[in-house]
Amino acid sequence: MAHPYLEIRDLRKSFSRAPSATRPLRVLDGLSLRVERGEVVALVGPSGCGKTTLLNVLAGLIPPDSGSIALDGRRVASCRGHVAYMQQKDLLLPWRTALANAALGLEVQGLSRREARARARTLLKRFGLEGFEGHYPHQLSGGMRQRVALVRTLLLEKPLWLLDEPFGALDALTRAQLHDHLLQAWAAQRPAVLLVTHDVEEALKLADRVVVLTPRPARVRLELEVKRPHPRDVTSPELVALKREVLEALGLSVREEEEVTAP
Repeated sequence: MAHPYLEIRDLRKSFSRAPSATRPLRVLDGLSLRVERGEVVALVGPSGCGKTTLLNVLAGLIPPDSGSIALDGRRVASCRGHVAYMQQKDLLLPWRTALANAALGLEVQGLSRREARARARTLLKRFGLEGFEGHYPHQLSGGMRQRVALVRTLLLEKPLWLLDEPFGALDALTRAQLHDHLLQAWAAQRPAVLLVTHDVEEALKLADRVVVLTPRPARVRLELEVKRPHPRDVTSPELVALKREVLEALGLSVREEEEVTAP
């Protein structure tokens, strides 16, 4: 039987609190999850429930307290070396141009500066950033900065992408454009993707499965398959019904969800 590309079993993580606290803060509490190769899984849940903590554990930035992580059936301490991680903030280096920032990951991996920047230039052009390669982060709009960060992530061509609310602070038009760019890159590389988002419609538009987490400490409350092909119309009856299920699992109404996700 084939293994999922990423399999998390009974993952637990707590953090120490102030000396006066009687017990540590439990963030992940027996979380189990799988992501198949070539599958996009969206994680939605209340703010502070542990979504970013999960991605940080998978990326090897912090260790879990217990539980297991397996890649392609092989148990690992973390996914470090196999993962491209795009965090909530673009984390562009202010002293490097857009081109140099986009190429940074490839240069760190040992690719020559010339080759890394040639690859980055091609992808920046595809993402509508031709002519801005020499601009520094403070000279770019928020949407442009996010595109540079996304290019930097995609250029790594890793088999697992971790995307932590990469489009949450953007306006609706820019977000829709980046959705299309992301789907095109995913179709070309077919990685496993774990996407954290507060936007239920974004989850339904991009993901093959939507996983709803409980309030902290995080456990899986609901999993829903999204079987519609891309591109998807989030106003279709099927997706509207799925959205209602997700919102009910989150304890939100449609009006409340719109208030939560409004930029």
